[in-house]
Amino acid sequence: MTTQCTANGAVLQDYKPPSLLTLNVGGAKLLVKRSALTLFDDSKLAWMFSGRWDHVLPRDHSGRIFLDLDVKWFSPITEYLSELSRGAAADDVHLPLTQLSDDDKLGVQACAEMFGLCPILARELDPRLFLARQALANVTQHIASVARLGEETKLKIGWSAPWQLLYQSSAHGATPQEFHRLCAHKPNTICLATDDKGNVFGGFTTVARTSSPGSWQPDPAAFLFCKGSNSTAMQRYCQTGTSPQHAVLHKSSHGPIFGVGNDLQFAFSSEGAIAYCSATRTYQPMPINGTSGGKVVYLFVWQVPQTGDSAPPSLTPNADAAVSCQPAPSLSYITSPVALRADMSSLTDPATTLSFHFGLWLKEQLDACDSELRAVDRRAKLFTSEMAFMQQVNATLSPEDLDGRKRAWLEKVCIQTAMPSESDPPAPPTRLKGIHNGIVYIACRGTGQLCTMRETFTQFGATPLANKYASDVWGGIVEVELDEEGCVFEDHNQECFHKLANVMRLRSIVRRPDFSGTIGSSKPAPMPAHLTATMTNMLEYLMIDSEQFFSSLNSPVEN
Repeated sequence: MTTQCTANGAVLQDYKPPSLLTLNVGGAKLLVKRSALTLFDDSKLAWMFSGRWDHVLPRDHSGRIFLDLDVKWFSPITEYLSELSRGAAADDVHLPLTQLSDDDKLGVQACAEMFGLCPILARELDPRLFLARQALANVTQHIASVARLGEETKLKIGWSAPWQLLYQSSAHGATPQEFHRLCAHKPNTICLATDDKGNVFGGFTTVARTSSPGSWQPDPAAFLFCKGSNSTAMQRYCQTGTSPQHAVLHKSSHGPIFGVGNDLQFAFSSEGAIAYCSATRTYQPMPINGTSGGKVVYLFVWQVPQTGDSAPPSLTPNADAAVSCQPAPSLSYITSPVALRADMSSLTDPATTLSFHFGLWLKEQLDACDSELRAVDRRAKLFTSEMAFMQQVNATLSPEDLDGRKRAWLEKVCIQTAMPSESDPPAPPTRLKGIHNGIVYIACRGTGQLCTMRETFTQFGATPLANKYASDVWGGIVEVELDEEGCVFEDHNQECFHKLANVMRLRSIVRRPDFSGTIGSSKPAPMPAHLTATMTNMLEYLMIDSEQFFSSLNSPVEN
């Protein structure tokens, strides 16, 4: 990148962003290659460190770019990106989340959401949900496998005809009322679920479902199926014959129930979640056998047509003829096929019927187009985000602050803004006096240094702490004590004061206008037992309400 600008008469040309960055992350020195931070060019992190904004990013007293984060939040991400940038396979690189405290895990999540890295870190941040969504992405192949398993039963119904989607938990709501309203009195139904471990499973029954208090029903054609998270193919699990009268049960408070021993049972909770359990008595044991209280992420129910006479011919000239496999269910669309990936409710009554193999081919093409559209959309959002960042800098920084950041950048790249005469002695470095360019330098009892923006503490309103850090210039009745390095001394337990700063950092992040993350409803973790009283006393001394402080991050802290 080449930048040309004028400062105090000096022309700055050919600025080349340094490849090695030394960052100040919350008071800790962190070295990282710029190529690691810009590895994923469709992330906010990439454009922030592209070099275009080096002159306006906040800098500390030593000229280092400053990030108001705990280094324990940011360094795992930089380490992850650094390994990938050196050619490591994604499956071989992991975030050390198990080694972090609950608050630090929230911090890593906040960084990922703030810097646009959630799609890249999805496997690491929530591996169970990632596996479930991965299983959902292959739902078309899953129903094809179930159809082939159904054909093996020799039951003469429309396995290869269009199936009708009756119920989808993510679209219709995870409540027993909606489930029974949409599925009642429907014979030949297939329920298919994915859990938070990547398992795909369900069952088929010919018995029409009722929502009234029912009794056990026999169904010789009923079977279960499952594809474990480590399995390569869907398998069918038949009844053992020990209790044929207990094939299925319909209960108004539950979802599908198979087998008297709860071979497979779905239960709805009052919080809108679905749990399942699996045992062995009526049916052969599945890989999920022994599960109790398993978490269902997605639940679908389809109805298979009574006869297969409506199965359409192939619409693909040569593709189907080259595939030697059993017929599979056709896909029916009443909305744009692109919506298939986001909402499986598009698999409803047929308007245009496609052969299954043509449907798979078409879905692959639509997936490719949709991927390109999503990439364009991401870049448009990044451009909008970068523009918003530019506008925010202009709106929130005074001309003096902006000029100060530019001077810090110029000093760091060793370019003078003025040409002193040869007789002028070199100016001595300015001594740190607690606050520099809006960054507060703090030392507590013990060791280490904490750096954060003044705004971290001014969130507390009319409190002594907010008043103390309301300005870059000390004066009036505000009294401060500086250590030998020029840091403000706070006479508090270091771990407790660090907790205070980190919680307020998280609150500041979730309140940003451009932040759309999911951690806002989370609450800070309580202090360890040996520090509970110390933390309470510190908050009381600083006139901060303890109950509000430990409330959800998006709740206001009023004093």
